[in-house]
Amino acid sequence: MRPRTAVVSEPNPALHLTPPCSLDGIAHRVMAVQVSCSFGHRRAQGVQSLEEVETWLGRPLPEPYRSFLAGTAVSFLAANGRTLVYGRTAVMERNDTHESRAYCPGHLMIGDNSGGVALVLSLADGQVHSVGMGAMTPDCFEPVAQSFAAWQAAGFLCAE
Repeated sequence: MRPRTAVVSEPNPALHLTPPCSLDGIAHRVMAVQVSCSFGHRRAQGVQSLEEVETWLGRPLPEPYRSFLAGTAVSFLAANGRTLVYGRTAVMERNDTHESRAYCPGHLMIGDNSGGVALVLSLADGQVHSVGMGAMTPDCFEPVAQSFAAWQAAGFLCAE
């Protein structure tokens, strides 16, 4: 018999394992923390305004990225099914998680390739680069596009 520390009246759907079939299908509390971090109601999942993002960044966002982010609240996968382009609700959290302000000053992480490679936007010249998330320093950058507009026009693709 499994010990219980609290009375469970209704299970939290975010903590269910797939497929949920009973209360015994609820994740262990260690796993529940991980699941809750991914799907809970954290501040980063709320819709930030452009002003909040710019205050957090400490500078205005460059155009045309600012206009793009104004109309894109939710992250999405590009046509290749691998490139995740961050929306307004994710850009601050992803940059905080990967500490891009510390390791890539003057750059903003704007997406990833779903395989450990970040896509970063130069806040100075607007170029888009790729860089491994394990070595997020400008000396490791690989060019992706001359500008955010060019990257957008190319369907947000990056070298595989």
